[in-house]
Amino acid sequence: MGDNGVGRVRRNAIYLFLGVVVANLASFLFRALLAREFGPGGFGVFSLALMITSIATVVALLGLPDGVITFVSKFNGRGEHGRVVSVVAASFGLSFGIGILLAIVVVLAAPVLSTRGFDSPALADVLWWFAWIIPANVIVDISAAYFLGIQRGEYNTIIKQVLPKTTLLMLVAAIAVTDSPLVAVGVGYLVATGFAAAVGFIAVGMSLPVKEVAVVRTDIRELVSYSLPLLATSAIGLALNWTDVVVVGYILGSDAVGMYQAAFVLAANIHIFLGAISGSLYPNFSSLLADEQYSAISRQFTEGTRWAVLITTAPAIYLVGFPSLSLEMLFGNDFTGAATVLAVLVAGKGLVILFGPSTDLLKAVEESRYVAITYGLAAVLNLALNVALVPVAGIVGAAFGTAIATMFGNYLHFRRTREHVNVTLPIKPLLRALVAGLAAYLPCLFLISYVESLYWFGVHIALFSILYLLTLFAFGGISLEEIRTHSST
Repeated sequence: MGDNGVGRVRRNAIYLFLGVVVANLASFLFRALLAREFGPGGFGVFSLALMITSIATVVALLGLPDGVITFVSKFNGRGEHGRVVSVVAASFGLSFGIGILLAIVVVLAAPVLSTRGFDSPALADVLWWFAWIIPANVIVDISAAYFLGIQRGEYNTIIKQVLPKTTLLMLVAAIAVTDSPLVAVGVGYLVATGFAAAVGFIAVGMSLPVKEVAVVRTDIRELVSYSLPLLATSAIGLALNWTDVVVVGYILGSDAVGMYQAAFVLAANIHIFLGAISGSLYPNFSSLLADEQYSAISRQFTEGTRWAVLITTAPAIYLVGFPSLSLEMLFGNDFTGAATVLAVLVAGKGLVILFGPSTDLLKAVEESRYVAITYGLAAVLNLALNVALVPVAGIVGAAFGTAIATMFGNYLHFRRTREHVNVTLPIKPLLRALVAGLAAYLPCLFLISYVESLYWFGVHIALFSILYLLTLFAFGGISLEEIRTHSST
């Protein structure tokens, strides 16, 4: 990358990446504790409750986080502090009010959802607590979006990632030690999210330049007009992510959901770095587009994708090569039946990395309608494949359906991105990463019989990582000079 705010983008990416790593580590440990304590059935009930809460949260947000990032970034850059305050205040008010209403709806619908929807009576009690996470979630998301809009990635990371996940980990550890019932997980989740929401709301209040504003302009109509199409995008994207869980839960029950979700959560973590890059580039794309700096966008997109490929190929190859071992060590013996599911999902999500931050770039160029339409097509494809494959192939069929649909949607986004900026698939970085991954995998394959505890599992991963990195250096994938250059920026 060159100039044009790249140093700021890189710093934000580092903040986001480190925060997401910490958050995902905490989330992994939390899920591992939950899975070991309650087994596939309990883990499945938790996943169903989380799915319902996530869907309701997206509806309550009205697409406003994307609107907040875009408008706050634009108005703050112009020094229009009154409009910044207006956007943030309107977003908090609208989303929180709708969140309260939806929480009441979920509480009232919990008995029906738990019996007629998913045939899981334990879900009703858990949902009662999860419902009130919805208004807390919207406060967290709006607060995090505001800080990303003012290019303060560290606060975004703390509020949205580190605080809720680490707090939840501590609470669930206490639940496991005290042998508390599953409903206590719902209470813990509410406490952790509520704490993050309170911190986020206070931090935004302290950061907003309210004292500098004589007149607060109301931009609610403009904000909502921009955000509502993004609500459709978010809702369809969420449907794409949760369709498999709905179908598996309805056809196979909560135990199968628990097995499937263990593999899905593990596979999803290979997107950590791309998510960090994409999240930090999103607000910067808007300012570069305003100045018509397409070459700068192309450079940032290309280098961000390259680094995402080089970094994520290592865990992708490890998970595909050692799926049973990974599930056993992280979630317990009861989850090794999802090994094929894990390999399929990782392969699909790994290929998506090649398309880079295409979706966020399309949002920045106001192609949200195209994103919504293509996500809709992918969601329909995902539903059709899951309905056709789950009765025949079980959770493996769900994995194939989700992987194919996800790749399809992201490919369409990448193809559309090429109409706006000059970007290509990172074939050379991918080939170098694959060679390095294979060189690391073969020696580790012969040592797999010695991995009988979490300690040796960690040693096994460390050895794989070192071999991957050394081979990557040897084949010119990265260089020490390049790392020093990035570190000093």
